[in-house]
Amino acid sequence: MTYPRRNPRPNLPARVREVRDVTGSMREIDLVGPDVPSLRVRPGAHLVVRVPADDGEARRVYSIWRHDPASSLLSLRIALHDADGPGCAWARKAEPGDRITLEPPRTKITLDDGGVPRLRRGDETGAVPFPLSALG
Repeated sequence: MTYPRRNPRPNLPARVREVRDVTGSMREIDLVGPDVPSLRVRPGAHLVVRVPADDGEARRVYSIWRHDPASSLLSLRIALHDADGPGCAWARKAEPGDRITLEPPRTKITLDDGGVPRLRRGDETGAVPFPLSALG
């Protein structure tokens, strides 16, 4: 059984502004672009980044770590795994000036500001989806 494809999401151009190693297995990548200030971002939102791959590009989903519309900044924290898939390969090689394509944030699943406080626990990989702004 096949399902009809949804309308394609728009391609938003961006470029890498800065790359930092947070730990030995996590990298923070700051992206800037003309559409970044107008993105609708809520705590817990994630977006698709189209990263280079052997056969063209691959779509990878990342949680948004920080969004600063005033400086057109969008930060992602990416856990680097030993299995070198397209997302990890891109994160390891990313350099300032590299161009990338994003899709608008997905906000179907986000944190509920009025919800009951919860204890979150995990290793570095588990920390990625919980940006500092969401931890209070």
